[in-house]
Amino acid sequence: MIRLRSSFRIRIENIPVYESLYTIIYTVIAIFLTIDATQFSQLIPKFSLIMKLLKLGTVAVLPVVFTLQRKIGIKSLLFGVLAGCVCLLVAAVNSNKSTINLLLLALIMICGCSLKSNKLLKMYFLSISAILFVCYLFWRVGIFRNEYSIGLNGARHYYIGFTYFSYYHNHFLNAILVYFAIRKKQITLKATAVILLLNLYFYILCDTTAPYLLIYVSVLLLWMLRYVPKIFETKLFYYSVILMPFVCGIVIVLLSAFYNNKNSNLAWLNETLSGRLELGHEAINRYGIPLFGSDVEWRVGADVARKSSNYFYVDSSYLNNIITYGLVITVLMVCGFSLLSRKMYKEKKYVICIVLLVMAVHGFSDPQYFSLKYNPFIVYIGAAYVSTICVPAVQTTKRYNLTSLIKLLGVDHG
Repeated sequence: MIRLRSSFRIRIENIPVYESLYTIIYTVIAIFLTIDATQFSQLIPKFSLIMKLLKLGTVAVLPVVFTLQRKIGIKSLLFGVLAGCVCLLVAAVNSNKSTINLLLLALIMICGCSLKSNKLLKMYFLSISAILFVCYLFWRVGIFRNEYSIGLNGARHYYIGFTYFSYYHNHFLNAILVYFAIRKKQITLKATAVILLLNLYFYILCDTTAPYLLIYVSVLLLWMLRYVPKIFETKLFYYSVILMPFVCGIVIVLLSAFYNNKNSNLAWLNETLSGRLELGHEAINRYGIPLFGSDVEWRVGADVARKSSNYFYVDSSYLNNIITYGLVITVLMVCGFSLLSRKMYKEKKYVICIVLLVMAVHGFSDPQYFSLKYNPFIVYIGAAYVSTICVPAVQTTKRYNLTSLIKLLGVDHG
């Protein structure tokens, strides 16, 4: 059991073996994926090889973890089979260097379909917060290089131990959103003050507008939930939550596809979004809207950013995911987040609804929405799909342990 006292108190209690192993595996993956974007990765010999081996090992271990559930519901089994088939189809049609990442993403969702507790969120928050703290400390005392980029307005964008200036503040945003989800309505005035001050401080250092504004929006919505909760029980909020991922995805794809710098309105919007529409338009011209992804090579990072003519990256989560993994996978994931939001609303977990809403909006302009290292709510997509799957009533009341599951797949069923 882990306890952190004060207004940020978090408690982690004993959980079943399946959830324990799954939580550990996901947390380790999130930690290493995050470290990969810090200067730590440059200090550890052959870190890229370690990452590849870790991903391969996780892909091999997760199916075993799936079978460790005390009982495997028929709906969980059905979701796993269907999701696995879609993933293999996409990998077979378009075999590229992102295949291992796709398999990892799919298995994370499949194996999390029976996850019920929020212990994973707590472990994620503690781990990412620790990385952010260490990176800031090492950067401040000089262990990490003091790297920065110069923005168009002449301002410095500090990397704070990461390999690109926007990474730190975006990680901070997602860690805070996860904290809100964990604490629910227990957020205090003291915690709010600390979060807003840190948010302002990191904005001054990194000059990243989106996470800066979205933290203020999140805090405002949470305090509105405390004092005017009726607003969040309305149909308007319900449809906003479940439709926002679709709206953001469709809008950014259409704006990018029809972008024309001769259109003054689109040119102004593109400039406001730091060239995102122009880069999105270029990506669509190169790769179209692929059903099963493309073998795309993004050119991004500190070295490339200083040479704007070589820079090529789509920041929007929705369009980036479409180009990389394809329209099929992206639509399924967007539907999953929408179903998860619907499930949370039905259970009256409005704080999580707010968090998912903000993350969906953030995905419009930034690439964190479908990222395992940024968005731990991906692990609950499987559970959202499973709760939606309809099977004959005679089967919904029957559950299977590992022995009966083997019989089910053999000749003894029937």
